[in-house]
Amino acid sequence: MTINSQQFVETYRAYLPMISKFFAYRVESNDIEDLASEVFSIAWQKREAAPDEHLAAWLYRIAANVLANHRRKSLFRITFPLMDNDILEPSAEQLALANVSVRSAWANLGKSDRVIISLISLEGFSLEEAAQILKTTKNAVTIRFHRARKRFETLLKESEG
Repeated sequence: MTINSQQFVETYRAYLPMISKFFAYRVESNDIEDLASEVFSIAWQKREAAPDEHLAAWLYRIAANVLANHRRKSLFRITFPLMDNDILEPSAEQLALANVSVRSAWANLGKSDRVIISLISLEGFSLEEAAQILKTTKNAVTIRFHRARKRFETLLKESEG
């Protein structure tokens, strides 16, 4: 799909809040705007590769790569600030982590399990979109999501009991 400048402006306006929210609970608030801008700069450069469907998943994948590069550069450890973002309303993940049992279970869950649960349950991506973001098959995402949910349930029961 080739995106012209007007379509890109529309895409930017439509998806900037989602991309900003992605960064809002993964980095310090003063980095959000810069990282979101970097995502759309890369998207513009790679506009020829933009898919006809699942544009959000494509942008999300770019955002994940930008975040990984940012972490490598700054050695910033991921944190989930609770209710301290005055620009955007709290994410579902932030609200869930406000519960001590949920926070404990989440902290003990493996990184790949947290990613798959976040994408599908908290961020609202479909299995197909999550598969595109993770560069795998829908079937693999379905299996990983099912297993991650089971592990999370077990850890939650342990933290509550």
